[in-house]
Amino acid sequence: MTFSISELLTEHATDKFELYEQYLNNQMVRVLKTIGYDRHYKRALGQYLYDQDGTEYLDLLSGFGVFAIGRNHPTVIEALKETLTLEMPNLVQLDVSILSGLLGREILKTTPDILD
Repeated sequence: MTFSISELLTEHATDKFELYEQYLNNQMVRVLKTIGYDRHYKRALGQYLYDQDGTEYLDLLSGFGVFAIGRNHPTVIEALKETLTLEMPNLVQLDVSILSGLLGREILKTTPDILD
């Protein structure tokens, strides 16, 4: 039997609040319903969310800055695809990641005073 995330998501497209309420955090679901944020978003692109009716929402919360370049940015998608196909040894407890080191180096290049 082949496992398909796409099929699983389609099958349970309208179950997200019930699943979250039952297995994770019922208070979060209660809050979302109380303030009218119990939407069923179908897709996201850049700074916009789209619900099951195609209504576009400008997301001004930005997920604590993690979406600074927008959701589903094509460059990020390609980088993730490439990385996943490399079969790298990830999350080895007694090891360090080359990608983390490279990322740290690139971030520090933007703040040269820290390296001095």
